[in-house]
Amino acid sequence: MRTKSLDLDWALFGDTKVKRADGYDLQAVLAELLHKFPTYDLQSKEGIELASSDITKDLQDIAVWTWPFPG
Repeated sequence: MRTKSLDLDWALFGDTKVKRADGYDLQAVLAELLHKFPTYDLQSKEGIELASSDITKDLQDIAVWTWPFPG
């Protein structure tokens, strides 16, 4: 039973086929981010800003993205 409606924004990522300095490609970085994501405090403004900053930092050199995805 669903008790709460979710208002979600989607992001679309494009792989630039570039690897980070540590050798990680987009797939590996996304897996790393998914593993780390539950540790962010998304109930606080600071936690949301930290998550956004980390995600941007980790992806900026290896991917292109559109957020929110206009779909």
